[in-house]
Amino acid sequence: MNPDTARQDTAMAPPSRRTWLTALPPLLIGWLVVSMALAGVPLNRLVIGGPTPFRPHDLSLWHAIPAGLGLLLLAGALWALLKGLPRWSYTWVYAVLVLVTFVLVVIGEDQPSLVSPVVDALIAAGILCALAAVALVAARRDPGDALVAGIGFAAAFALVSYAAVTAAPFNRLDLALLALPASGAYSALIVLAGRQRGATPWAAAALTLGLTVGLMWLYASALPQDWAASAARFAVAVLRFAFAGLIIPPLIAWLWRRRPALAL
Repeated sequence: MNPDTARQDTAMAPPSRRTWLTALPPLLIGWLVVSMALAGVPLNRLVIGGPTPFRPHDLSLWHAIPAGLGLLLLAGALWALLKGLPRWSYTWVYAVLVLVTFVLVVIGEDQPSLVSPVVDALIAAGILCALAAVALVAARRDPGDALVAGIGFAAAFALVSYAAVTAAPFNRLDLALLALPASGAYSALIVLAGRQRGATPWAAAALTLGLTVGLMWLYASALPQDWAASAARFAVAVLRFAFAGLIIPPLIAWLWRRRPALAL
C-alpha cells in the first residue's frame, strides 16, 4: 500500500480508544472544578449572574465527588508511570502535576513559605523537571505526541486557574459551571490534534489558545472593579504559562528533528 494512502486512511479513521483515553483528563478536571464549586451548595441558593453568598464551611459527603475525580486522575498518572509513560498518558501526568502545583500554592498562600525557602525551591524544581521530562518524552516520539501533550498541559492549567473565579470574595459559582463545556471543548481539541491530517493539529492548537484567552477574559471581566488590576495580572500570567506549555513540546520536537542540520 502507498504510504501516503495509508496515512490518509489512518487520519480518516474514527478516533481510537487510546485517543479517547488521552482526551479524558480535561473533562475530568472540568467535572472536578464544577463539583468542588457546588459541593454542599443547594441549587436553589445558586445565584446566576452574580456572587452566590452561600458557601459551606465544613466538608461534606459532596466533597467526595471532586476528591474521587482527583484520585482517579492520580491513579491514571501513576499507572502511566508504571507502564513507562505510554502515548495516552501525557495529559494524565500533566493534569496531576498542575493539580498538585495549585494545591501546594493554595496551602502556602498565607504563609511565607510552604516548608522552608530551600525545600520550596526543591519542590518547584522537581515539578518543573517532571513537566520538562514529559515534554521531552513526547517530543522525541513524534511531533503529534508533542502537540497533544502541549494541549493537555494548556487545558489543565487553564481550567484549574479558572476555578479561582469561585474563590471568596468573588463566589462566582455560576461561572464555574462554564468549566464543564470548556473542558469538553479541550477534550475535543485533543482528539482533533491526534488526527494528524494536514493543518488540523495546528488548528486545534490555535483553538486551544483562543479558548484559554476566552476563559481568562471571562475570569477578569467577572471580578469586581476593585479587583480588576489583580485579575488582569493573574489572567495574563495564566496565558503566558499556558502558551509556554502549549508550544514548548512541539518546539522541542522540531529541534529534535533538526539536530543533524543544527550540528552542521
